[in-house]
This record gives sequence, C-alpha cells and structure tokens, in this order.
Amino acid sequence: MTVPRVLTESELSLALGKGVTAPQVGGRPTLDPPGAAATAGAAAGAAAGFVSARILSLFTTADGRNGWINVEGVGWRRLATAGDSGHTNLAQLGAAARMQGNAASINIGADDVVREIYVW
Repeated sequence: MTVPRVLTESELSLALGKGVTAPQVGGRPTLDPPGAAATAGAAAGAAAGFVSARILSLFTTADGRNGWINVEGVGWRRLATAGDSGHTNLAQLGAAARMQGNAASINIGADDVVREIYVW
C-alpha cells in the first residue's frame, strides 16, 4: 500500500503550475469574438476559409473519427480526422454551438473538412 507523503516545495510549485508555461499545441486562435478589438499581430487573411453560421445538427457512428456537423446554408461537413483528441474537441465545440443556437465561425477547408470552430 502506498502511503501519501508531503510534497517538496518544487513539487508543490509544479503541481500548482507556478513558473510553468503551458506548451503551445497547434496554432493560436486567429479570430476574435464579435465586438472585441483585433488581436495584435494576427495574420492578414487568417480567416479566409471561415463561414459564420449556426450548427443545425450533429451525426456520428461507433466508428472512430466519424463525426459530422450540419452547417446552416452549407450542409453536412466532416470533422477533421487527423487525431482523436482534435476530432473530439471539434465535436465538443460543435455540440456547444448547437446547444447555444448562435452562429459559430467555422473553418471549412478546400476538401470540405471542418478544421476549426470558434464558439462565441
């Protein structure tokens, strides 16, 4: 049986996130919420593949990475399948946008696959 022990100062600091910078995964957001001032240094044209629309419905099966969203005025689009966590994150944001009922900013690639979703 493992007995709990008192953490050292460095272990406690690490556990509390003091002095630790979270790693950057993927790119930083390139859009700002409606009404917010533009982010300094945002790349021009970063939102070229975005549509602003409501998500009307979602679909999935028991197969891995098989999530779809129905975008108002666009139709069914598959969620990116590059990785399990990314696919799950897109599905969660899609579900949040559907439940909220407001327009989301959705990046649909040239291959008709959803790459990013912003929910305001």
